[in-house]
Amino acid sequence: MVKRNLGYICAALLLTLSGQALALNQDEALDIALRHSKVDRHDLSKLKIERDREDDITVFKLEFETTYGDFEYCVTVNSGDIIKIDYEIDEDKLRLAPGVGSVDADGARRLAASQARGADPSSVRLKAEGEGREKRYEAVFFANGMKYEIEINAAHGVIIDLNAQRRSLIARCLRF
Repeated sequence: MVKRNLGYICAALLLTLSGQALALNQDEALDIALRHSKVDRHDLSKLKIERDREDDITVFKLEFETTYGDFEYCVTVNSGDIIKIDYEIDEDKLRLAPGVGSVDADGARRLAASQARGADPSSVRLKAEGEGREKRYEAVFFANGMKYEIEINAAHGVIIDLNAQRRSLIARCLRF
């Protein structure tokens, strides 16, 4: 009985926090993922979109490839929030990927923080590895209820690996 009531309270809290349900369609979810990844719709290959569940939340799971990398996103159906990101850029094809040019540690922090709305670059923990054209930065930070782990090629200013996953109390609460 207590668990059921807690489940109802959590559901009501989630509905209150998310506002009106948007009920996205597949194209809108794809647009959200493409805007975030800075991939043009014409560059897609092997696109797969399916309705799925992630942490008991209904999502569109989007998987797509480009000539330079593989991408996976989970976008919530009701709010359009991205709750999971996983992509990797083929380092042999870095010149094809959208980048900002060479970056130092401060530039890497800004680039990493730019992946999360409102993230503060000063909250990004950064570790440098390698030298010269092989130099890369590993960035870790939390923003908007998600943990971000990002690897950046310093010479090109390209995110070559990005993993982000929702880490919120609401998601844990919904497991009841």
